[in-house]
Amino acid sequence: MQGAVLQDEDAVVAAGTMDEISPIFDSRELAFKVEPSDGIDEVGDVYVADKTSTANGSAIIHIDVDIPPACEAYVLVEGIEAHESTRLDQYLDDNANNAPRSVWDDLSTLEKSRIVLADRDRRSGIEKGLALPIKVSCADKTDTISYRPEGNPWGTGQTVFMANVGYSESARSGIDITFKEAGDYHFDGIKVIAQPMEHYGKWVDGLSEYTLQDVEFGVNEISGSIETDEARLLLLSMPYSTGWSATIDGEPAKLMRANGMFSGLLIEPGVHQIELHYGTPGLKYGLAATAAGLIILIVIAFLMRGKRKRARKADDDTLTGGKDGFIDLAKHRDTNEA
Repeated sequence: MQGAVLQDEDAVVAAGTMDEISPIFDSRELAFKVEPSDGIDEVGDVYVADKTSTANGSAIIHIDVDIPPACEAYVLVEGIEAHESTRLDQYLDDNANNAPRSVWDDLSTLEKSRIVLADRDRRSGIEKGLALPIKVSCADKTDTISYRPEGNPWGTGQTVFMANVGYSESARSGIDITFKEAGDYHFDGIKVIAQPMEHYGKWVDGLSEYTLQDVEFGVNEISGSIETDEARLLLLSMPYSTGWSATIDGEPAKLMRANGMFSGLLIEPGVHQIELHYGTPGLKYGLAATAAGLIILIVIAFLMRGKRKRARKADDDTLTGGKDGFIDLAKHRDTNEA
């Protein structure tokens, strides 16, 4: 919002015409207190949610925090480790609140079979990539963390998540973390971050002041015009790729990698016509290599064909002794017949 981050070599080029800025980092970490609800058991540093509490929505960790007005709030959860408990686990776990092993022993064979089959189906779902959802909410704003445990085929190993619980003009109090599936949950750390939005409008207005106008899209090309009163970086929302090339007023211009994955173009003061063209990287070299390969293949084919012809002629000469030998054989055959 405040500027663009360029790669080292591009930053050196831009430094000759543009000023380097120091971004404003005004977010702040808020103090809070964690208060597990009655539906959560604390076993050391592990939060245990059972089937009953997740079913009735009471598996909640309440974060007692005061969020200032005119702020966007985030909850940063670090080092998540979670293991889901199925209904079978709840029955066979002696530490379970509402389903000790003695209750399992009293169940009928049919009921036990149903629980075992449900356990198998649920674990099969986890193996197929189902996530353990963790809902994070503040007032009427909700975000969901989708955590996939270790061994999940769709898992990425991600253990750090950021949940956005939205913006509010007024002050807010309290954030709830709700577990939707029974299991054991551990967090290395939880942080609540408030981002003031007082500069947001000014930054948006600044970004929208100088944009590409009269934009036209063609086959593998984009064109437009821009007017600026000083040297600026035109940040393009298209991903950076070596296949893209740019011209400014018909002259080649360098496309820079901006903000890690996007493209940027350094614009001098004045009115300019911008053209962007895309060509598949390496396409010309690939076509040249293909053409060369075809030529070599044709030459080899002709050489092999000539070689085969010469080989057949040599075989024929060997069998007949050449032209004179063929005549002698014909005379010998006539003499025998006489």
